[in-house]
Order: sequence, then structure tokens, then C-alpha cells
Amino acid sequence: VWQLVLLASHFLTTRTTYSDWSHWGGTGLRSARTAADADGEVLMLIVLATARTRYGRAAEALDDAELALRLATELGDERHIHAALGNVGGCLYEQGRHEDALRRDQESYQLARRTGDLMAQAHALNNMSQVERQLGRRFEAAEHVRDAVALFDEIGDVGHHHLARNNLIELCLELGRLDEAESLAVAALATIGGPRLDLQQAFTKELFGRVLLARSDPAAIGELRAALAWSRGLDGPRTDRIAD
Repeated sequence: VWQLVLLASHFLTTRTTYSDWSHWGGTGLRSARTAADADGEVLMLIVLATARTRYGRAAEALDDAELALRLATELGDERHIHAALGNVGGCLYEQGRHEDALRRDQESYQLARRTGDLMAQAHALNNMSQVERQLGRRFEAAEHVRDAVALFDEIGDVGHHHLARNNLIELCLELGRLDEAESLAVAALATIGGPRLDLQQAFTKELFGRVLLARSDPAAIGELRAALAWSRGLDGPRTDRIAD
């Protein structure tokens, strides 16, 4: 059962509600513990912590994330340690403990460099950029997220490439690089097709609306209304921000 939840985890992060995500994460965790499968327990704790962090429940998530890191360290599996470090960093970030979060993300990145794990490096760079953004280090953050975008592109991970590119668009907006932000947003929107939307696509639509808003373009309202409708339909955590 936990393996089925793991297979569905990317879908859960982009196209489902918190209640569904946490339900399946909890089901997977009970399965792993019943089977006495330590690998499964680590991975399901990460799934649950990710869900709780994404939906503003970082205080609950941190216990799960720290337990996952302890178990991963005991197992000695570097892949799990990478993921668990990033998870702890994400929980600390959501609690506003940005310096602590950055230390965890840097630790994850250094481990990924030593082991040659490109995927773990890309995730760590993306996570570092988000913390640096909150610390006001936006130029440094932009360089790190550019590296993450390039690595996800090299690996061929379309979903995480989209996520990191959205983070780069947001940073370009904040740095006043409107031409680059618009170019990236238009390119991202051009890849959206079909009726099945996800949270990252809704975020791209929002970012494009914000670019137009920064240009005082009246078309911004239509883009932001569309982003709001998408986000509401997906029970998105940014819904209230878009409405504001």
C-alpha cells in the first residue's frame, strides 16, 4: 500500500486536496509500520510532512520530518537523507526559521555534490533559493534557482522544472526584471494543454497576471481571475493571496 501511495505522490502534490493528500499519506504510513518497512516509513513521513507544510501546517509537519531524518540516518540511505533534510528545511522555512532552514538546505546540497546526485542537487538549490529570497538575498537566490532549472531540464523532470521556473519568474518580478519574467511565464503557459490543471500551472497563471499588473496592463485582471478560478478548483494554498 505505501508503495502505491509513493507512486501517486507526484499527483498528490499537484492535483489533489489536502484532505486527500493527508489521508493517503496516513494510510501509507500505517501500511509501512504494519509491514515493519523502515524505508516505507521514512518515505511516508516525508509525504505527510510535505502535505502539511504545503497547506500551512508546518508545526505538525516538523515532527514527522525530523523523525524521517532520524530514521533515514539510521538506515544510512543517502537518497532518503537528501529528501529528509530538504523536508526538515521546508518545515523550518514555513515556520519563519530561515537561517536554520538554509543550513539544512546547504547540508543537503553538499551531500548531493559529494554523491553526484543531480536530482538532489537540483532540489537543494531550489530550496536554498526560496530561503535566500526570504532573507532578502534575491540576487543569490536567482542564481541558485537558475542552476536548479538547468539541472531539472538536464535530468528531464518536467514537473520540477516547471516548479523551479515559477520560482525564477517570481524572483525576476521582485528584482524588476519584467521582460525576463514575462518571457518565462509566456513560455511556461504555452506548455499547458488539456483540461487537467495543477497547482504549478495555476501559479504560472498568477505570475503572468502579476507581470501584467506590474506593467499597469488592464489585461492583468483577466489573468488573475483565471488563476483564482484554477486555484479554487484545486483547493490551492495560494487562493486567498490571489483573491487579495
